[in-house]
Amino acid sequence: MSMPDNLVFVRHGQSEANIVQKASKEGDNSYYTDDVMTVPDRSWRLTKLGIAQANESGKYLTELFPSGFDRYFVSPYTRTRETAAHLNIPNALWRENRVVRERFWGEIGTIPRSQFLEDWPLSAKLKVHDPLYWSPPGGESIAEVADSRVHGLLGTLHRENSKENVIVVSHGEFIRAAMLTIERWSDEEYVARETDPGSMIHNGMIVHYTRINPETGERASRLEWIRIAYPQQVNTAEGATGWGMRVIPWRFFDRQELTNQGLLEVVHSHPNRLGG
Repeated sequence: MSMPDNLVFVRHGQSEANIVQKASKEGDNSYYTDDVMTVPDRSWRLTKLGIAQANESGKYLTELFPSGFDRYFVSPYTRTRETAAHLNIPNALWRENRVVRERFWGEIGTIPRSQFLEDWPLSAKLKVHDPLYWSPPGGESIAEVADSRVHGLLGTLHRENSKENVIVVSHGEFIRAAMLTIERWSDEEYVARETDPGSMIHNGMIVHYTRINPETGERASRLEWIRIAYPQQVNTAEGATGWGMRVIPWRFFDRQELTNQGLLEVVHSHPNRLGG
């Protein structure tokens, strides 16, 4: 048994919840009516922009995998179901899997950002300083998503989908937890990526892992290369607005192993808090 030859994650297109949350971060809480604050997170639909993003990502995937995939997984949330359908992959047969659902945000999932800052000031500080292990009140940390749900998915793929092509339509936080696990990021690397705008997981983003060496075609024993693509609006020569895919080329990744000295170098990057 071994991992799939190709493992493709797709983040859902822009959802109505993304609009609400973005406005709240910018100080506009007008969307937070009583009705909105009681909408289950699983129920949010895509926007028209989100559907267009899914369409564009689907075109790219159909060109990349003209014969489709051997296994199709989708989160049971409405926005991921809708994204999967609008990828328009011919003859796709989707299996809903709760393992790849969104991270659970607990008590802060349906409240304005300003209320979170006011009601849970210490939690808000920990979110900034310890994003990997911080848990929303009553919710899941990224570490918990990675160590339980991502490992569960990878175990299933290892047992059931050796040397196949697999697609997973999921959510930004789950995909980040998957990247953390597959590439074995250190805690420090996760924090650096979390705070790097260039590491953002865009709506409609495709994260493509492969065992097949892009240069030689040889099959490695495990997933070793990653390529990222995401839809973006572009201006055409005629002055109209169209769509294209921003593609970040293949990158080889090596899972980190540290010598004793290497461990100490990481340790010494953190200051002694009590002056020792």
